[in-house]
Amino acid sequence: MAAAKEVKKYVDLAIKFKPDYGEAFHLLGKWNFDIYNLSSIEKAAAKVLFGGMPAATLEDAIANYEKCRQLTPSFVLNYLDLAIALRQNNQETQAMEVLNKMMRLRPIYQDDPGYKAECKKLLEDMQ
Repeated sequence: MAAAKEVKKYVDLAIKFKPDYGEAFHLLGKWNFDIYNLSSIEKAAAKVLFGGMPAATLEDAIANYEKCRQLTPSFVLNYLDLAIALRQNNQETQAMEVLNKMMRLRPIYQDDPGYKAECKKLLEDMQ
């Protein structure tokens, strides 16, 4: 949890100094998503040990993922994380649209085929 505060600090700095860096918005979205999904026990522990965590919402996570998609439309992992957040936010139709767009992307990074396989499985589970 201490590392989460550090991640937030540095991702905010990255965005401040390079506001067109899409991957930083993805990381901020992931940070928001993960902090939002902490259990009540983990949140209580963070409050006791670290004085609490900065506020994080699912809506902020989705907005950050969307900003990443706007800035870096070829970043495959962002589509997967965005779809997962949309699905958790009861936006199944939008999640399926994002996953279908992801399936049409060309893999760029070594891990992209694995993310696309996860995407395919998630699409199958949603239908």
